[in-house]
Amino acid sequence: MKNIILLIEDEAKVEARVKEVLADYQIETLTSTGAALDYLRSHKCDLVIIDHDLKKADGLRLLREIRLLSPRVKIVMLSASNDVQLAVAAVKMGAAEFLKKPIAADQFRGAIEKTISSREEVASGPAGSAWLQGESPGLKKMYADITNALASDKNILLFGERGIAREEVAAFIHSMSPRKNRLLKCINLLSFRRQNQEAPFWATVQELTAEPPGNSLLSESDLSGTLYLENIEALEDNFKASIFDFFKTRRGELLLVAGIADTKAVPPERAKNFFRVDVPPLRDRREDLPQLLIHYLNYYSMKHNKRAAGFSAGLLSLLMLYDYPGNYRELECLIEQGVLSSSSEMLDLKDIALDLKGLSGISLKKAAREGKSSLEEVKNEFEAELYGSLLAGAKGDLTIAARFLDVPRSILAERIGKLSN
Repeated sequence: MKNIILLIEDEAKVEARVKEVLADYQIETLTSTGAALDYLRSHKCDLVIIDHDLKKADGLRLLREIRLLSPRVKIVMLSASNDVQLAVAAVKMGAAEFLKKPIAADQFRGAIEKTISSREEVASGPAGSAWLQGESPGLKKMYADITNALASDKNILLFGERGIAREEVAAFIHSMSPRKNRLLKCINLLSFRRQNQEAPFWATVQELTAEPPGNSLLSESDLSGTLYLENIEALEDNFKASIFDFFKTRRGELLLVAGIADTKAVPPERAKNFFRVDVPPLRDRREDLPQLLIHYLNYYSMKHNKRAAGFSAGLLSLLMLYDYPGNYRELECLIEQGVLSSSSEMLDLKDIALDLKGLSGISLKKAAREGKSSLEEVKNEFEAELYGSLLAGAKGDLTIAARFLDVPRSILAERIGKLSN
């Protein structure tokens, strides 16, 4: 099947030359802005060629309107002008190539072939966000979903549990989008959940998403490109529904809605109109934990001017099995606390504070890993973890641990002895 190219051209000689040079392609020619936009609303094409020198249209404005309507379509602009500023403006607005007329066959054909065959892929996350680096399947799936989302005509629902910096993922998606040269605008919807706040919200959205008039002096970098909405689950159902209804048909607007893991925050009938991207929780990224632990250990050692070389075997085992209900932020807090509390180069159990629920979860996992299945074995595993953590916190002082548990010191010592046998 031939690649389809939409040519927006009102000069017969240029049209004939394009068709002659690109004889292997299916060329659909239209002469007006309205006809071109109508075509793109109902047809798919592999490339759009715009002649900037149209008699009845502003080529740059048409480029902007097509980019808004079909943000992923590839665009090449032609012009007889030698104006460097015009070429720069076209590229900033999203043109893949700016080619001069008259058309030089080999150069023109090569540029078209290169543009059509090029692919934009999201291979990995931003270098500045350590928690978005790794090789775990969950993280790889997130980047694949981002790639597919950006290639679709749908807006995006971004889901992530508490303790996940969803705004960093939103910023990354914006940086990979066709409108990356524009501004990323963030709205925290907690500011609009009070009574009678819908009108101010919609006024804000209208201001952010409105296109400037044709004679505006605003540059591309002054305009809004991505609108990121945080905490949409905090709104009343009717308010949420109005937001979903408004954006489900707004092609060219990249909407990022951050939610929690409870998908009930977004009714299924609303979600189907959007592309869903899930940020994996830390518990699903065990493969990436070692490099994250090393990163945060080094970071907080430098921040607090303390020498920390690593983790004890017992602490490392605990950290690898913990479920991190607070996700990446909890991991950061635990490591920072450990660095501040440690009196040696190796962080140990005594330097990290975990609650009983966390310890019980670790005990169950260790029991399962070691093939222990009876209730008594699991109970013993939990007790051993609990007493070990308490003794670490008490710096080995059995009296302090017994006082904390409100049991005689001799009874605690006897029980620890039995569990260690």
